[in-house]
Amino acid sequence: MDVAGNLAVIVSKGVGTGRLQTLNISNPNAPTKTGEVSFALEGAAQTVQIVGTTAYLAAGNRGLKIFDISNSAAPKQKGEYFYNSTAEAQDVQVVGGYAFVAYGLYGLEIIDARNPSTPVLAASYKPSTRYFGMSVSNTTSSVEMMGNYAYLTVQASKDLGGLWILDVSPFTATIQPPSITLAVAATNSVPEDGAANLLYTFSRTGLSTSALTVNYTVGGTARLVATTSDPADYRFAGSTSTATSRTVTFAAGSPTATVTVDPTADTTAEANETVTLQLTTGTGYTIGTTTAVVGTILNDDLPVITLAVAPTTGVSEDGTANLIYTFSRTGLTTSALTVNYTVGGTAPLAPITPALRSLQSPRR
Repeated sequence: MDVAGNLAVIVSKGVGTGRLQTLNISNPNAPTKTGEVSFALEGAAQTVQIVGTTAYLAAGNRGLKIFDISNSAAPKQKGEYFYNSTAEAQDVQVVGGYAFVAYGLYGLEIIDARNPSTPVLAASYKPSTRYFGMSVSNTTSSVEMMGNYAYLTVQASKDLGGLWILDVSPFTATIQPPSITLAVAATNSVPEDGAANLLYTFSRTGLSTSALTVNYTVGGTARLVATTSDPADYRFAGSTSTATSRTVTFAAGSPTATVTVDPTADTTAEANETVTLQLTTGTGYTIGTTTAVVGTILNDDLPVITLAVAPTTGVSEDGTANLIYTFSRTGLTTSALTVNYTVGGTAPLAPITPALRSLQSPRR
């Protein structure tokens, strides 16, 4: 049996089969079974260890079995390492994706379980016990891990058993914290008033067996916080927070996590605006993407053109004054803009030219 939080995992044996059961123990006075899974088992199940959402079972002469318990109502076997039926896995300890298995007559087996579906043997150690120069058989019955050392209980006749201490630093010391990278979807720009959103994907390399919280900051020219005169340009989907220092959490077993930026529709013509996310330091990870990742909210609101004439009372036909028609635009004036207009009225236009004309507004 093993316990993690409000979850307990127990293993029992039937005829040729074993059962792994999950129990909700949030109320210690009334624990309830939430799920179970059956599996092939010869002999007795030994010890089980919970790491994140995975349970590792020393399953006797069925070797090491690995179970996904992320859904406690439906646990399922993910993989197994099976040596042969003459060896019995009697105890297991898991550190950084490696399972250290006390494997009876075969000593200590170090199994690379970073891919739980296909665990493979990484190394092994067989304790040596000798009596007057003759080899004496022994059994490794338990293992305990601390730091870079594995502590083995070895049983042998002639009082030759005892405690073996192994330096396993080639496996424990090489376990590095995951590196976090950040990218925005290939279409890194979306219309302001459209249904599409900016999707930022955080990825981690290496171990992903446990949940991990990563820090990041928000910047760019788009407004996350509304002002008295201007509304916010976007929000984070599923959140009402306007903080610019934020976190994202990787679920246990997941190599990616996502953040969605949802642009806020408006009718104001303005420049395209950016939303930048940048990773910041935290606990349990290193930063792989060191620069800010930029997404763009594209303005899709057109400037409004108005037209007025001065003087409004008209001018004398024989005078020096002219009618001045002024075209005005609201919103952006950073680029040149051509506006179409037509000419009509009762006054003839000389010389006669097409009535459809255009006016080009200079860039400011």
